[in-house]
Amino acid sequence: MKIHATFVGVNRHEDPGIRELTGAVRDALALWALFSDTFDDIDATALLDDDATAAAIRYAIDTSLGDAEADDVVVLSFAGHGTPNHRLVAYDTNSAGLAATSIGMEELAERFRSCRARAILCILDCCFSGAAPARVFEGAAVARNPTSPYELITGKGRILIAAAAAHEVAWEQPGTGHGLLTHALIDVLCNWDDETVTLSSAFDEVLTRTRTAAERIGEVQTPVLINHVEGGLSIPRLRRGPKFLAAFPEFDVQPISGAIDELAVYGFGPEILSDWRKRFPSGLNELQIKAVNTHRILSDESLLVVAPTSSGKTFVGELAAIRAVTAGKKAAFLLPYKALVNEKFDTFTEAYAAAGIRVVRCTGD
Repeated sequence: MKIHATFVGVNRHEDPGIRELTGAVRDALALWALFSDTFDDIDATALLDDDATAAAIRYAIDTSLGDAEADDVVVLSFAGHGTPNHRLVAYDTNSAGLAATSIGMEELAERFRSCRARAILCILDCCFSGAAPARVFEGAAVARNPTSPYELITGKGRILIAAAAAHEVAWEQPGTGHGLLTHALIDVLCNWDDETVTLSSAFDEVLTRTRTAAERIGEVQTPVLINHVEGGLSIPRLRRGPKFLAAFPEFDVQPISGAIDELAVYGFGPEILSDWRKRFPSGLNELQIKAVNTHRILSDESLLVVAPTSSGKTFVGELAAIRAVTAGKKAAFLLPYKALVNEKFDTFTEAYAAAGIRVVRCTGD
């Protein structure tokens, strides 16, 4: 069995009228890395943000489906916005011309019909109706067809797992940078009790965890599973290997001695490290090293720092904030004076604009 896979994640869009997401790229990147680390003989493509144009998505899907032989499995995953009329929103989707610039369920169904693969696993972590801040684009009319759009892409040899019912929203998991469905998928498929994962059983657990996670944030999200694979489908337990750890270094905590370049293992890009080398030529001090090594502030741990003036407390917070932002989350600095807000705004803009990090400020007036 060979795996042919396409993983798509879109946080940002060409059209400024389409609201940004925070976790879709992390969803696609995590699944791509896990499947790539687990299967030696895999043909996997990841399309993230501006690479995920409608044309690129179609081409990647056609390649994955077209290259599959009778014993192979195709995995297709999309994380991003869905529209109320059941279309997937690409990076270059135009809100004024949705039909021509997005991808509908009917189009996926047509592509699926010609595939020779034994099974197609389709993962949709998006939603098709609802309101912000869920994964829905609100600019389209709601479809009149009362039937589920998911039924269009099901059939013999097809497995569909979708984040929400056809007229529900799909939410992102607070504190993880993932959608509820993808977070549950990763947790279950990486921590299955046996080396071999029976997907029918695993997906039942994924559905339960997704519903429970939605309830914890006060929402209703009902994931959908449709499985038409005779005899079932099993895969090895997914492995967090070198590709995953390179993309998500917080899962591979490595102690540092204080040199700025050592922070690259936590996913900080060259533009950020270059700025820090200029600002801190001596590297991190003892307080900052302890915050990283002992208190794991770059590994999603919380920390209250109490230390004298000029001891480096602010940079401890800056490290944690930039780590969060580069992981697809957001960060807020609370400051006591308007002048200090303006000062930090100028400093952070100069430091991080080259890395694509957007800085905004808000004062009492």
